Amino acid sequence: MERRSHQLEVHWTIAADPENCQVIIELTGEHEAELADELVANVMTEHQLI
Repeated sequence: MERRSHQLEVHWTIAADPENCQVIIELTGEHEAELADELVANVMTEHQLI
């Protein structure tokens, strides 16, 4: 996911939190929330997680 975020020319910090079954994405600005949602949905769909 981090590689894909760089392809979008954003520099997010993406970290797994396996203890809480979460992926944490730290955005560089609030205006990127919609783009991050789209990235996560695409990755989850691609891996058949939704």
